[in-house]
Amino acid sequence: MKKSILIGMCLLVGLGIFAKDDEPKIVMPRNAEGKVQYQEVAEIPGVTAANLFSRAKNWCANAFVSVKDTLQNEDAAAGRLTYKGNFDIPGPMGVSQAFWFTLTIEVKDGKARITLVDFEQRPPNGAVYPVESNLISKDDGSPRWGCAKLLSNLDEKAKRMIADIKGALAKEEEKW
Repeated sequence: MKKSILIGMCLLVGLGIFAKDDEPKIVMPRNAEGKVQYQEVAEIPGVTAANLFSRAKNWCANAFVSVKDTLQNEDAAAGRLTYKGNFDIPGPMGVSQAFWFTLTIEVKDGKARITLVDFEQRPPNGAVYPVESNLISKDDGSPRWGCAKLLSNLDEKAKRMIADIKGALAKEEEKW
């Protein structure tokens, strides 16, 4: 009996080691406070801050189901929009995980700064887990065991969102 338990434990440990090797290598970008943060500046020469602000609002209106529920701050004079949004990320065994984030778009003539920060994992049980404490090891910043694929998917989704926003800001408005 003891031998079968020992063999079973060795198999589980061995499978865990192999699974860890199969996980993507990911390091999440962090800000000075240690929070996961994505931030890029888009150069859009010749476009006024007012036009960039309008384009940013249009992108958000199309991206979020309810802009009314997600809008946190809109300051046209300062050229700043802040939204609290969410998206689903494919997780283990094909089960999607809901992640919430804060999106801030700041504009001035010819430039826009896009920031995604304050990522929270919100599983169906209603709990709220900051990504930094739930999915990332405090020791070295690497993903916790079994979380690398989820973080990799989150990383791809955040980068795609920023690329979409940059594309929308650079796209000239249709004249008709």
